[in-house]
Amino acid sequence: MPLYDCMLLLKPKVTKEAVADLLSRIGRHVYTRNGVLTEVKSFGTIQLGYGIKKLDGRYFQGQLMQMTMMATPNINKELHYLNKEDRLLRWLLVKHRDTKYGMDFISEDDGKWDLSEVSSGSWCFSSESSYLCSAWILSVQKIDGALRSYLSNLACQCVSHLAETKQPSNAPIYYPRPLSKQNRPIFPPFSLSRFIVPSFSWIPRAFRVSEDEILDISGLDALVVIRLFKFGINFFSVSSVVGLLILLPINYAGQDDPSAADRCLDSCTISNIKRGSNRLWVHFICLWLISIYGLYLLYREYSVILVRRIQRMRIMRNRPDQFTTLVRQIPICNEHKARGCCVDHFFSKHHPYSYHSYQMLYDGKDIEHLLDQARYIQKKVHDLRERRTVKKSIGEMLLWDKRRDDAEKASLLEEKLQELFHKIHHLQSEEMLKTKELPVAFVTFKSRWGAALAAQTQQHTNPLLWITETAPEPNDVSWRNLAIQYRFLLLHKIGVILAASLLTVFFAVPVTAVQGIAKFEKLKKWFPPVKAIELIPGLSSVVTGYLPSAILKGFLYIVPFAVLAMCKVGGSISKSKEEIKACNMADFFMTYILTDGLSGFSLEILQPGLLLWDLIKSHTFNRGKEKELYLYSLPYFRIIPTVALSILIGIVYAVIAPLLLPFLIVYFFLGYAVYINQIQDVYETVYDTYGQFWPFIHHYIFVAIILMQITMIGLFGLKSKPAASIATIPLVLLTIMFNEYCKIRFLPAFQRYSIQNAVENDEVDEENGQMEGSYEKAVGVYRQPSLRQVKFTQSGSNMTQPLITSL
Repeated sequence: MPLYDCMLLLKPKVTKEAVADLLSRIGRHVYTRNGVLTEVKSFGTIQLGYGIKKLDGRYFQGQLMQMTMMATPNINKELHYLNKEDRLLRWLLVKHRDTKYGMDFISEDDGKWDLSEVSSGSWCFSSESSYLCSAWILSVQKIDGALRSYLSNLACQCVSHLAETKQPSNAPIYYPRPLSKQNRPIFPPFSLSRFIVPSFSWIPRAFRVSEDEILDISGLDALVVIRLFKFGINFFSVSSVVGLLILLPINYAGQDDPSAADRCLDSCTISNIKRGSNRLWVHFICLWLISIYGLYLLYREYSVILVRRIQRMRIMRNRPDQFTTLVRQIPICNEHKARGCCVDHFFSKHHPYSYHSYQMLYDGKDIEHLLDQARYIQKKVHDLRERRTVKKSIGEMLLWDKRRDDAEKASLLEEKLQELFHKIHHLQSEEMLKTKELPVAFVTFKSRWGAALAAQTQQHTNPLLWITETAPEPNDVSWRNLAIQYRFLLLHKIGVILAASLLTVFFAVPVTAVQGIAKFEKLKKWFPPVKAIELIPGLSSVVTGYLPSAILKGFLYIVPFAVLAMCKVGGSISKSKEEIKACNMADFFMTYILTDGLSGFSLEILQPGLLLWDLIKSHTFNRGKEKELYLYSLPYFRIIPTVALSILIGIVYAVIAPLLLPFLIVYFFLGYAVYINQIQDVYETVYDTYGQFWPFIHHYIFVAIILMQITMIGLFGLKSKPAASIATIPLVLLTIMFNEYCKIRFLPAFQRYSIQNAVENDEVDEENGQMEGSYEKAVGVYRQPSLRQVKFTQSGSNMTQPLITSL
């Protein structure tokens, strides 16, 4: 009889008696079939990568049990009655291949993870749980998750490259989010079975993820990105039906003389319609239909996201930013020669019932410099501590001398670290900080109503004093920009605009160079040595065919990061506003999407930059050390402009070239699956603006619809149909009126926190007796990172704890 492991994941609150009853039932079933139960293990409670939904709720942890047994090959079918077992979350039967599972598998000291001995046919899943087995056992989840971003590269002909890189050993790149939730993540080596049989299960699973799950995982901003893809799917699906069933036949038969039609792609576009033809009225009607449907979708999306925003703000009502206001341009108190007491006097007088406390900001550059030195020394001490002598041979005494030298070096570095600690502590004292006050403070109020009122009203007769605005989330604050004096902000903004303009101008240089490479004859005139390429058969076609695209793609990959870097010096008070500005500046780079296409999703899944960096680290200065997780925030500044510009191109060509629309549907379906995967497995949530990215997305789509209508006005004129051009003008005016209505109806709710919602949330907390605890949480969370207290720990028995820790 073969040996099997039966893995059982039970609900976390199932009693020991109930567990014993379930195990005894399975054991009796095995014995009645002449089988033998060899071992039973309990791994306690484990955390799941995502929740398992049952009738009584969603579970994010469970009790893991393992039963090892010798049984007949029919045991998998015989145990299907477990599908109806209410105490179980999931169960899995695995044919034994001398492979460890469960927590023993996870806690292996040598960190080995070789699945090459496990054939794909050795897994026997229950019919209920086959598509979610990776959610309940962390080892299986890590194997699947490190590879499940694979299928999208089939569309881009990148299968072979992806199979090599999406290995479990690259889990810190492709699966960092779930790994970050484990106490001790393990990064296994190359797995041959994963190379041969990659997992495609992530694609259908992506379309089963609900919006509520996305909200729970990453917040409303991530949901906005997903709804942007849904907008593209909905809009271009209807547009494709109209284009393929109505416009495409009209375009193809646009010439009265069939022999005169050039049977190429142009015959499928509006250019095949002869001048003055009445068939253009069909395009006119389709233009109205597509435009009105687009406006309907925009209104529906704005309404849905606004409702989600209000609900999310109520759910997250204990966030400190709802009780906090940012105050700038604070004058100096004439009596005490300080700004802090001036803040207290001003708000105690003008907001006596709602004001609670304040937190001044200081110039902490000196402290930050010392902290950087301390972290660098701490890293060196940590490396010295972690050195181990593995070999035991004749030269062991020399190794012992080396260890003694390392101990002496570590001792000297610790003394230097302690000196830095005392300097930092001295600079953080109140006496030293008084001389470094900035005219900026975070003011905490006792109610959301008080904070919203203070943030949205003018505090002084001089509008350049006591400037208030809603405080960003603590993790979202851009501390560097808050140190910029308010009167210099305009200069920073002008500088960013000039820098973006220069980037646009100089971006033409690589584009021109790429065009020269594509035209090999011109390239030979400019640079004669390239004639040697012709001596190698086939190389010239590679240079002219693939090299231009690769070079241009490299430059385009840098553009979003260059734009974000410029926005970082623009004076925004939060990281989210920096990304929103970067999204707006994408209008400078309309050519970005023209060469991006589906390959953008391949790069998103493949993460070539991080993969190359990890490879360099693993073989150079980080050789033999524990791998770090590459966990970053979702790059809205790169995703939103790319997808929005894709929508723009598709909308403009929706009536002109309807054959393009089905490809856009594939594009958005693929993007939807890719970013669901990335949100779940790759990116973490650093901040959540409650959907403030959507008004800018709405603006992009509105501009796209206007450009489509203006383009059609011009085309109708060129096609000698002035009546259609004139009849399109009311549609343009209707679209502009719709956009102005949306600005009045929706935009203020995204820019400000309404007093009504603030009062309602306050009432909920007052009824539950949570008001005082809610605003007390906001006290102290806006302390600058450089001013947070640090503690120095002498090296002792614990050789891995940090020497300096922040409180």
